[in-house]
Amino acid sequence: MQNLDLGTLQRSLIPQAKERGTHLALLANTRPKWMMKSYPERDSLFDRRDLEPSTDQKTQIIAKIIEFAASQATNTLGHEQVRHLCGHRPIIALLIAKELERRANEDRLDLGNIQHLRTGDLVYWLKRRLKEDEIYVESSESIWAPTRPKSYVVAAGAALACAPDTKDDLIFAAKSSLQKLEYDNPEHAMKIVQSLITLGWLEDSGLWFNTAHDVVADEVLDQVVFEENLIRQKEFEAVLSCSIQHLRSLGRFATALNRLLGAKDDEAAENLQRDSDNWLKQNASALGQLAKKANTDIASYALGAVIDGPPWSETAIQAWQDLISPWLEFQGQKLEARHLLYKGLKNISEIATSIPIITTSIKWLDKNARHVLASFVLGPLLARTDLGDRAEKSIKLALVWLDEHHKTPEAGFVLPPLLARTDLGDHAGKAIELALLWLETKDFSQSTDAEFVLKHLLQKEQLPEDRKHQLIRISLERLEKNIESDEATFLIQHCMKSRLNDEDLEKDLFETAIKWLKTHQDHPEADYVFNRLLRRPRLSEQNWTHVAQTALEWLKSTPKNHPQRDYTLSSLNRRCVNLLDPPEFEYLLDETIKWIKDNKQGASGLLQTLEGTFYQMNMHHPRHLEIKMLLDPHFSIFRYHLKVLISYFRNPDIPIETNVVHDALNEFKKRTELSPSSAGSMIPALLAIAIRLDNELTNEIRETVSQTISDEDYEDNKKRAMLRACLQMIKDGKISPKEKALQMLSDFMEIYEPK
Repeated sequence: MQNLDLGTLQRSLIPQAKERGTHLALLANTRPKWMMKSYPERDSLFDRRDLEPSTDQKTQIIAKIIEFAASQATNTLGHEQVRHLCGHRPIIALLIAKELERRANEDRLDLGNIQHLRTGDLVYWLKRRLKEDEIYVESSESIWAPTRPKSYVVAAGAALACAPDTKDDLIFAAKSSLQKLEYDNPEHAMKIVQSLITLGWLEDSGLWFNTAHDVVADEVLDQVVFEENLIRQKEFEAVLSCSIQHLRSLGRFATALNRLLGAKDDEAAENLQRDSDNWLKQNASALGQLAKKANTDIASYALGAVIDGPPWSETAIQAWQDLISPWLEFQGQKLEARHLLYKGLKNISEIATSIPIITTSIKWLDKNARHVLASFVLGPLLARTDLGDRAEKSIKLALVWLDEHHKTPEAGFVLPPLLARTDLGDHAGKAIELALLWLETKDFSQSTDAEFVLKHLLQKEQLPEDRKHQLIRISLERLEKNIESDEATFLIQHCMKSRLNDEDLEKDLFETAIKWLKTHQDHPEADYVFNRLLRRPRLSEQNWTHVAQTALEWLKSTPKNHPQRDYTLSSLNRRCVNLLDPPEFEYLLDETIKWIKDNKQGASGLLQTLEGTFYQMNMHHPRHLEIKMLLDPHFSIFRYHLKVLISYFRNPDIPIETNVVHDALNEFKKRTELSPSSAGSMIPALLAIAIRLDNELTNEIRETVSQTISDEDYEDNKKRAMLRACLQMIKDGKISPKEKALQMLSDFMEIYEPK
């Protein structure tokens, strides 16, 4: 609309159309900024209609955007998370949905990187729209001169970063920054905030005004604070200045700077972290005194945001005595202090022993332990591993609270860390009883939070077996309805950890786990499930073979150095001999032997499993000797071959593998060179095999044995004993056919001429 020649329209086109009897109607649209300027020709030509979708319309539009533009992202993060990230402005929702979908398709979408979304089309759109509304930093005329944002842009950045807040408080944030910049008319702050509202960058949500999206505040704050990778110190202190007088703004900036920090490269991030630390150190004492006088709820949330993460968490801990202690001493026993204690218990390291967060939290619980909101403190307190001698009291406080609130949803935040503790001692029974009571209040087949309690409950030895079976059966019913969900993965893992005495229930568990594997073969936790199945002795042979196929495919597709590779090899070796096809069995042996040779220091467990495979194998298998030597480095190869040949000799029904005999014959030759007398023990078996083979190998055996018998080092008495033994075995029918055996023995006798 801005580019229309309104004068020509009004003075020429419209009158000419009217003269010709043509009714001309004009419909135009524009962004709000153009309507903020006086333009008589526009106002005389057009009637104004403000078009603003209702809240319901926005919700419906964004739902469709997510459905069609972010389906894969929704599968990865869940609909609620994607909806939260997209915000409530449809155009921004579309751009964010497209960015989330792009990351999902590239398999790099996770909860760790979703806060930094100012990339691609979104940042291009933001910069263009902000520039249209004159909320941007103009380029310098010279590359040598620094750029400076105009004062109203700095004030706009402060107001946007402090949202959501009341209109008056946002005006205060803008005014404070203008005063810090020594702007001539700080009262201009009211006009700045109203312009942000008119332009749509701030939206009225009832009690507070919100930004159209966090990315808007981040983009403006980024432009105001950064000169390339350097911090504009004057502007940085100006936007933060309101925090020294208004504590809620401090919490807002803690969150905004955290987002900004995560979106910058290393050099810029280091500069922002340094200057943020310095600012908080300089103002810690003033902020501590401000917190004492501030509204308890506001102060708790603001200080909680400060210690929740970068850029201020470490500095806040260092400045604890100046920044946090004054407020805790003054307000720390009030119910509203829960938020600060919650953040402190979660974020203050166990090595920060000088911070009395545990002691302070227990004191708070002494006063507030029966209030339902005490769950916010009990949960993270019980999750800590550094309670020491304070663990007993913490557990008792939790049990007192659960006695009163075990039917509430909040109990779901206290029970998991309580049940996870290994120092419950005599309190374990009570904790289990309360957990079971809580589960009875849930429609477990429909709930989404009971799994966190189930996880730890199923691992407790004190859990009655009938209750364990009951919980697993309910879990299986839920799995049947949600087998493809992430929750199913969580449930199936913890069900598979349990040993069951109920065969029917165990069979149902196996079937459900196999069904899960069919739809999750590539899942990161698939190896946990199929390994558990392969090690269950009651898993049928048919199902074992099916699961083994998944495990073999996993072995082929994962790196050789995968930390769970030996565990999977061990699982497969337990029943592989009779249940795997020959090519699969050979592949498994290959991979097992390779892993053992490449990991000699940690191979004892897999060697033990391979020994079981060895004893199940046919001793005439080509790999039998290789495995035996791997299991026993001191194993005698000669004795092994002698054992193999004797088994052929004693059992005519065993098919003779010529390669095995050939290896044995080569070993016989080596042994003859060392000691013909000791090698002679193999001759009767070789004689019997040569007669059965009747091929080229027969002649090789005949020649080799003849050379041995004629060897001068072969002691006469041992030769005679060996030949008598052969003759006796022929007479007894142990070497047959008799005529052929006697002829061959006669040939040997002619070679042998006793001295």
